[in-house]
Amino acid sequence: MKMAELDIRPIWNPVYSQQYNPIKMAFAQVKAAYKKEKLRRLAHGIEFNHNEVVYQAFGKVTRQNVGNYVRHCEAALHEKAVWQ
Repeated sequence: MKMAELDIRPIWNPVYSQQYNPIKMAFAQVKAAYKKEKLRRLAHGIEFNHNEVVYQAFGKVTRQNVGNYVRHCEAALHEKAVWQ
C-alpha cells in the first residue's frame, strides 16, 4: 500500500539551525557559568576541580531557563514559518 492510499502525510523536520534548538541555549549558559567560575577560582587562587565546576555550572540551568529557551525557539520557528 502507498502512503496516499492510507491517507498518510509526511511531516518534515525543519532544517537544523542552532537558533531553533533550545539545548544550544542551555549549553551556552553552562559554558558561560563554567568559564566565569573557572576564572574566579584561578584569579583568587582557589583550587580548581573541573568536575565540581562542571556540576556547579549545570546547576545554574533552572526549569524556568529551559522553559524560556523552548518558548524562544518555538516563537522563532513560528515567526519563520518553518513548520508550514
